[in-house]
Amino acid sequence: VYDVIELGMSEVDVSRMVCQFMLEEGADRLSHAQVMAEGTSGINLLSSDAVDRPIEAGWVHLDIGAKYKRYMSDINRGIFLGREPTQDEVKLYEVRKGINEVMDRTIKPGVSIEHLIDEVTEYVEGGDCKLKTFAGMAFLGHYIGMEPYQHPNLIPSSVQPEFQNDDGEVLFQKGMM
Repeated sequence: VYDVIELGMSEVDVSRMVCQFMLEEGADRLSHAQVMAEGTSGINLLSSDAVDRPIEAGWVHLDIGAKYKRYMSDINRGIFLGREPTQDEVKLYEVRKGINEVMDRTIKPGVSIEHLIDEVTEYVEGGDCKLKTFAGMAFLGHYIGMEPYQHPNLIPSSVQPEFQNDDGEVLFQKGMM
């Protein structure tokens, strides 16, 4: 899809293209194809539905997902169109990439979600950035499975009592996604 997105196309046009591609590749059904074209206003990774406005030079972010053989997918990707990223945008991208590495290294059976949040927070702050919070708490992501947003989430254990062990922690277990 990124090979054919052009400046001037509307977010809705790109969303339709993404939907068509996912279905052609075997998706059973679509869950979302959100397109956020930020132009010169900076990077904002909050998802929203595509609107009928032309894509401007800058950051174009896709938040897409489909169901395939009864399992959900959910992926976020972005590119720059019509201009090079600024130094600040490159820095943010490098920190975001590093977060993936910290999560890959940290998530394993027996590790608590709090430990993961601490590791990611330390890494982000070490890169002179700030971890974004929602409703005052860290949110590192969500699980997916046969439902779009299967619980538990990568948020503090204290707000997920149904998944806590006897010590009040949510621990990663084999088979979690």
